[in-house]
Amino acid sequence: LGTPNSMESAGIPSTGYAFAPVPASPLARPLISPRNLLLPIRLIKSLIQSHRKLSEFDPHIVVGTGGYVSFPICLAAWLKGIKVVIQEQNSVPGIANWVLSFLAEVVFVAFNSTIDCFPRKNKCVVCGNPVRMALRHYVPKAAARLRFFPKSGKEGDLKGKVLLVLGGSLGANAINIAMLN
Repeated sequence: LGTPNSMESAGIPSTGYAFAPVPASPLARPLISPRNLLLPIRLIKSLIQSHRKLSEFDPHIVVGTGGYVSFPICLAAWLKGIKVVIQEQNSVPGIANWVLSFLAEVVFVAFNSTIDCFPRKNKCVVCGNPVRMALRHYVPKAAARLRFFPKSGKEGDLKGKVLLVLGGSLGANAINIAMLN
């Protein structure tokens, strides 16, 4: 389940899994904002649709990965008596995962320091971030350079240094600016 016209709406079906859209609305900042006036109505609509989708699929467990779309889905699952677990891939959880951690059976975190961000530390399990199996295979530096920088020359030319930087969510903009500078 996810939002229509989102990254997951294209990515999930491409891997062979079924995808079902659920309308969801983000919490506007600042919290006291005219844009949040209709949020309760939108949340109820999302809860009803999430409840319907969960009833059709009848899962044993729901894994929430954060963001505003996971909130109504996980809340609907919890209200239906379906076990909920949270996977927090960032060092600091967002509002959705922080609130859902009260309902979750387990909160899977990527970093030891993230445990301190959750009110119920005993629910947290440090397990790192899930990684595609394709990324776990060793790829020679020369082959990677040729794949991502085809104009850099032939496979044996490794004169320049390449730095891989991974980051996202709240820190993505700061990381991008730091790399540009």
